[in-house]
Amino acid sequence: MKNVRFYNSVMNSSSIMVTSVISNLVLATGKIFFGIYASNMTLTSDGFHSLSDLITDFITIFTLKFSKKPEDSSHPYGHRRIENFSSFVVGVILIIAVVLMVFETFRDFFSGNPVVLSPLIKILLIFWALATIPVKEFLYRKSLKCAVQEKSLTLKANAWHHRSDAYSSMVAFVSISLSFILPQTKGYADMLGSIVILLIIGKIGIDITVKGFDDLMDKSPPDSLLKSIKEIASRIPEIKSVETPKVRTLGQEFWIDMHVRMDPNISLYLSHRISHKLKDLIKDSVPSVREVLIHTEPEGFNESKLPK
Repeated sequence: MKNVRFYNSVMNSSSIMVTSVISNLVLATGKIFFGIYASNMTLTSDGFHSLSDLITDFITIFTLKFSKKPEDSSHPYGHRRIENFSSFVVGVILIIAVVLMVFETFRDFFSGNPVVLSPLIKILLIFWALATIPVKEFLYRKSLKCAVQEKSLTLKANAWHHRSDAYSSMVAFVSISLSFILPQTKGYADMLGSIVILLIIGKIGIDITVKGFDDLMDKSPPDSLLKSIKEIASRIPEIKSVETPKVRTLGQEFWIDMHVRMDPNISLYLSHRISHKLKDLIKDSVPSVREVLIHTEPEGFNESKLPK
């Protein structure tokens, strides 16, 4: 028990990804092999889901390594943006896999021939569906915990892939069991189970793709974040007003540009001190904020009245 607790406490992104690659390789191989052998599209679809997870595992490993590189002269904002791009790519891969598998599901349903299965093969089909659930739930929990600790968007997306695989395997188990209990429903149960699994994967793929695309296009964060930043600025008496901040998302971190107007009678030195105070308050209150760039202006300043 002590060894298990120790292992759980020291798992980092590297150990999680190694475990994930091995698990997905074994699960994908087993489910695809027996799914095709038994002409069971539900298990085959579930196997290709595990295979897509294996592909995203390698993308995640590359992204985690590259995104941790420090800023340099060519990348002054660092390399975290690759997480947003990788998230987008992973989502597209899932969507493409779903489209291809939907086509295969309908083709097999309308052209497939009944297959007589031995009791051993039936047991193995159920085994591969059931074996996935605890393995994927374990990987989901560990990946999500590590994603929060390391502020990794890619690792978080990978965690949800594990959870979706657990869900799809539950559907596979129900569908396969139903086809064995009621043999006359096999074709319909198999197709329905496969379609439900693919809908789960497709929904997750679309969500991940949209989120990755929005981040790449620097879409504004939720209004709650902007309101929180303004509320923090309002705590400082010398700050009279705040323009709506501009927020850029890199990985799971925010970079903020904001204009604040201060009492025109305070010194430049005090204005500088207040800006740093505001920056520290924002970073302390919103841990996901990486950097804050503050531009100060005197309250009541009108640029149009400056001499030309």
